[in-house]
Amino acid sequence: MTQTKGESTTNEKNEATKQTGIEETNPSTEKVVEEKETEIEELSEEEKLKLEITEKDKKIKDLEDKLLRLHAQIRNTEKQIKKDAEIRIFESKKRLLRYSISVKDNIDRALSLTWPENTDTHREGIQLISTSIDELFDMSGVVKIKAMGEMYDIVKHEAVGSTPYNGPENRVIEVVEKGFLLDGKVLRPAKVIVSVKEQKTTKKEEQAEDKSELKKESSAETKSN
Repeated sequence: MTQTKGESTTNEKNEATKQTGIEETNPSTEKVVEEKETEIEELSEEEKLKLEITEKDKKIKDLEDKLLRLHAQIRNTEKQIKKDAEIRIFESKKRLLRYSISVKDNIDRALSLTWPENTDTHREGIQLISTSIDELFDMSGVVKIKAMGEMYDIVKHEAVGSTPYNGPENRVIEVVEKGFLLDGKVLRPAKVIVSVKEQKTTKKEEQAEDKSELKKESSAETKSN
């Protein structure tokens, strides 16, 4: 059977397709496939970008948290350093003022003594020193503790003795040594004597005491004879 030229060409194409395993596609179909592949690639790039943005946002948040913690640590350290410095300054100030108080005590004792004649100039000089120390106390925030006539305060007062007293108990009736406050805190407590309840003796006790005294007197007279 005789083939025409057109049929021969078609058969050749079919044979070539079978040998290569690749089918020829329509140009319009190829364009649609290319567009779909492009869309898939563009969508993939967008997802990658979103993922990168999410990761960067997380890193930024982590860095911000670390920065906040660092700022908090710096503030706490600064506060602690300031507090420690204030404590050291206060303790040094306390030591100096306590020594000054001891000096003031000695000066006051010297001024309370009876001075020989022709020593007024020396006395005035010592009085000036005492006044200067008082001015130092005023500038430093040192205040005398109120004690005389006050109720006994275990923080501000140091009881060195007690005396029977016809009045309220635990009241300061004598100041042995002055006390001082520094910025509202006790620099040195006041040494005081406090009152205790006076023991009232009954008539029987008085009579017994009188008899005891009479016995002692009679015994002494007997021995002397």
